[in-house]
Amino acid sequence: MTPKEMGAALGRNEKWLNSKMKEGYNIYDIGPKTNQISSPFYKLEKTMIDQSKYPTTKIPRP
Repeated sequence: MTPKEMGAALGRNEKWLNSKMKEGYNIYDIGPKTNQISSPFYKLEKTMIDQSKYPTTKIPRP
């Protein structure tokens, strides 16, 4: 994915998550696969949720 495509994809993801939070959806957070966040999408979502103080339900990984 080119940087331009990644930027567009992240923009769509941001718009989608904002719509879900606005509609009051429950958000379940299973966290990153490791202790380090490697997905730019998860990083964006986590930042958005934290900044807005939107409630989430954390679900531990097995």
